[in-house]
Amino acid sequence: MVAVQVNPKNRREHVMVLTAKGVKVAQAAHDILAGYHNPAFQLLSEKERQQLGSILQAMHQHYCQEGKPYACDLPWFSQLGQEVV
Repeated sequence: MVAVQVNPKNRREHVMVLTAKGVKVAQAAHDILAGYHNPAFQLLSEKERQQLGSILQAMHQHYCQEGKPYACDLPWFSQLGQEVV
């Protein structure tokens, strides 16, 4: 369900990517979770959902800054032609 790809600019760096089967499993899990969480989000107004999205985006940017532990920055990832699912 995952494969390892090597960073072409630094062969010591490796990244795990989803295979076609991994993408299908991830989509199925997403659909199950969406079915579970959507009723709670429907209780929020459109404005509240936008506010929540803005707050979560701000938190994500804080915790995932480049150089921080567990940062989600992979500057060379897009060069591999992969999409984050």
